[in-house]
Amino acid sequence: SMIQVQEPDISTRLDILRAWRKGTVIPDGTDKWAVRSADRTSRQLMRLMSGSPKAFSEDAVDHHIISRLLIHAFPDRIARRREDDGGRFVLVQGRGVRFTSIGSLSKSPFIVVAHMDAGEKGEGSVHTAAPLTEKIIREHFHVDFFLMLYQAAMNKTELTATQVIEMMGEKAAVLGTRVGMLQSEAFGPIHDRVFEIEWAADRMPDPPQILQDLLGVSKSKNTTAPPVQYLGPLAQAQTRLTKSRSIQAGLTMIGQVAAIKQEAMDIIDWDGSVKEILDSTGFPAKLIRSETMINKIRTMRKEAQAKQQQIENAPKLAKAAASASKAAQPGSPMEKMMGGEEGEAANG
Repeated sequence: SMIQVQEPDISTRLDILRAWRKGTVIPDGTDKWAVRSADRTSRQLMRLMSGSPKAFSEDAVDHHIISRLLIHAFPDRIARRREDDGGRFVLVQGRGVRFTSIGSLSKSPFIVVAHMDAGEKGEGSVHTAAPLTEKIIREHFHVDFFLMLYQAAMNKTELTATQVIEMMGEKAAVLGTRVGMLQSEAFGPIHDRVFEIEWAADRMPDPPQILQDLLGVSKSKNTTAPPVQYLGPLAQAQTRLTKSRSIQAGLTMIGQVAAIKQEAMDIIDWDGSVKEILDSTGFPAKLIRSETMINKIRTMRKEAQAKQQQIENAPKLAKAAASASKAAQPGSPMEKMMGGEEGEAANG
């Protein structure tokens, strides 16, 4: 604490520290020993970061930066003011908190709590916090970014399929780091540990033979946890979008090459490509026909095309047959050829 009356606003406390460093007047009742301790600790941290402790005293405190830093550190401690305007707030998880005294910070529509305790009567007591605005919250959670398609629809903005795919790809890229960190640092270790415990206790069922062959293990030998494929909506959306963009980019490039060298199209397994595209969009596998059914349909199509070709060629064949049965016209090339053939036959 820097002052005898507990000031919960971190920005105010930093203003006092800045004034102390500049040698200007600080509020009455300020605990100078607490200020010295805070000053000494902050300078040590600055040295660890290879920074200059003097940089802080030369620039004014940006209160918005403080709020942004705290929302990164404590996203679960964002609170919204209750309607009774009595310095009471509710955290995002539903728990109530309140300030012990009414001040300017208690009237802020949103706050982020840095330090609180259990309090009394089911409500926690806020000791330090910083004000928030709805704009800072929306920017931190990328609300406008994730609602781009919705906003485009509301603004009646026409988007091409390529633009929509690119927007979805950007969302996947933004979520990639967070989803990847959650999987590698939280879910992965939990799965591995549970697997090890259950395996050591012999409570794991015999792995299917295909899994044993894949991992190169058997029930009688120690093994590591098999790889986990996450099936949640977020993980699946990220996987599908990444695969869709890769396939689309590849097909676009092969189309450009094929315009110069047609034989390049022979490299692509088009049946396999279509299946991968359907899989990347989450198309139900049970609705994809079997290889036998596909071959049967293609055979029937070829036969139908052959019959249609015969029907279209029938008039031409009939005309050709009728022309062949007629005598050659006098003086025509055909008459001369036939005459020449007849003369050679007579001479023979």
